[in-house]
Amino acid sequence: MLGAFASRLSLSKHEISMMKKHLILTFLLTIGWITLFSQENTNELTVSNFKLIKLLTHPYPAGTQLSIALVSGDDVSYVGYKKEKDTLMFCNNQDAVFEIGSITKLFTSALLSDLVCNGALNLDDSIGSILPFKLKQSSKNEKPITYKTLSNHTAGIPRDPINYISDSYPGNPYAGFDNVLLVDYLKNLIKPAYTPGETYEYSNLGYAILGYLLEVKTKKPYEALLQEKIFKKYNMHSTSSVREKITNHIVKGQDSIGKVLSNWDFNAIGPAGGVLSNVADLSAFAKANFSNDSILSFQRQQTYQSNYAALALGWNLFRFGGTGKPSGYFHAGGTGGYSSTLIVDTIDKLAIVVLSNVSCFHPKSSNISTLGFELLRNLYRSAITK
Repeated sequence: MLGAFASRLSLSKHEISMMKKHLILTFLLTIGWITLFSQENTNELTVSNFKLIKLLTHPYPAGTQLSIALVSGDDVSYVGYKKEKDTLMFCNNQDAVFEIGSITKLFTSALLSDLVCNGALNLDDSIGSILPFKLKQSSKNEKPITYKTLSNHTAGIPRDPINYISDSYPGNPYAGFDNVLLVDYLKNLIKPAYTPGETYEYSNLGYAILGYLLEVKTKKPYEALLQEKIFKKYNMHSTSSVREKITNHIVKGQDSIGKVLSNWDFNAIGPAGGVLSNVADLSAFAKANFSNDSILSFQRQQTYQSNYAALALGWNLFRFGGTGKPSGYFHAGGTGGYSSTLIVDTIDKLAIVVLSNVSCFHPKSSNISTLGFELLRNLYRSAITK
């Protein structure tokens, strides 16, 4: 997943490099240094979308697929590509399903927003208040871990489980981390590394805990909550955290050299990265964010700001040109065989979805997010010239 591509006790040099890239990207987007829209607008695009896509996908192996949605108001355009040897071919894959990795966190935090908006929870409630057992340590400096701090990665929870070694599951790093180990962590190991709410540290484990808490509160499985509260509501018929429901439509993931990989089994980490979807469904979710939906509006409220990150509930915020208010919201995702990005500008009602079977371990996997923002720039310019 974005910046957390394997669950290990120690990170590889590549993983550390990817974490740094993620933090740098978030920093640039937050304070407006990224120059996507700072250039003078012209009546013609400097680079066509196809040339842009061809350039950014050049490093990827044969077999690479991209499925892209460009959303402008109520209009959605789909385009798909498949790389055959060194040639980029058009293909119709808007209904094809990909692992979306950490974009899953948007749906987990949307479930949280639903419960808060309906009075079932308070964002600032201590997470220990609904559990039938005592947490090892749920606060630091008299500030508790809350639903908010889990959702915006400021709870002081480590990035990945510390009571689990993924090496026993090569190529499938989260497969063995189940609810038994999650509860063991909560009972015997949880201890904030810093005062909750003060420091941003991306955490897959934090979202696993959040998903578990939502199940405890509602007495419903995570997948049932997703279908009831989000996917059916927003007409996302090909989106699920249960792979068996959509197996026949899944594009095969690839490693960095194009070898086909098995899909990841997320087990208890599912609320952090276990959802599969397609561009048609994610476009529907993006368009729902253009509306006056009270739950999605609540989810987009900023909850944390530092020099390096600005976050809502799940969403990362970005700004263009140093403006005071957020220009939009984004999240990227990655797994062993896939990379993805979702970007939403609710002010101008523009959105980009890019799904791919590019491995998150590919040295140029960040090109998928770059492509998303460059396509958004082109959408912006197209809207201006109309």
